[in-house]
Amino acid sequence: MKATELLVNQHHEVEQLFEQLENVEEGDEKIVREELARNLIGHMSIEEEMFYPAMREALPEYIALAEAEHATARYALAQLLATPPGDPTFRAKATALDALIRNHVAMEEKEILPRAETAIGSEQLQQLSRRMEGRFEQVLSLDVVGVLKQMLQREMPAMMMPRAGAKTATKKRAVRATAKKATPAKRAATAQAKRGAPAKRTTPTKRTASTKRTTGMKRAAPATRQTGTAGRPSTKRGARKRAS
Repeated sequence: MKATELLVNQHHEVEQLFEQLENVEEGDEKIVREELARNLIGHMSIEEEMFYPAMREALPEYIALAEAEHATARYALAQLLATPPGDPTFRAKATALDALIRNHVAMEEKEILPRAETAIGSEQLQQLSRRMEGRFEQVLSLDVVGVLKQMLQREMPAMMMPRAGAKTATKKRAVRATAKKATPAKRAATAQAKRGAPAKRTTPTKRTASTKRTTGMKRAAPATRQTGTAGRPSTKRGARKRAS
């Protein structure tokens, strides 16, 4: 069996599982849903790991489209697995996933698979088929929900994490906003620091004589002795004695 035939057979199996999920009796939805998830994850794995790389050089645009459709289908599958069967949105999510897979299968079987014979060759397609079958069984033996989470985690960071350029721009805006709020002295010091020159130290204001505090009362000047006109002690007293 060729790799292309293997993929077509798996497409039919997935289609039948969607039909079972739509018509299953109440209470058995979870069993069919898990079987559907296992087949989808196994099928996507062998296509992305083996078949798509072999076809990428011949059909780069279609392979890129197929990988993008896989990523969208994985997200829809994760939503379906996270929804209880009794939830009112369960049927709607199953229908949305079915539409995504049908569109993807139609594109593959119309554009990619018919060209595989020329791009890869009949003998290599048979060898590739054996490898793909072995890998498919290996994935089915794993925790497919865990495998699905790993696939989503590889795809989500590119969507959720901010770009490095956006971080730098945000940081610059924050620095500018802080600089506007700074006082003139701080802005001058920041500018001098960037130039490598030490910031000038502001000298304290000199105290004037009027601002000096007095430490004590001023001393009173010593009393001067009364002197005569020539600076000598007065002689009036002696003159009175002589007159008497």
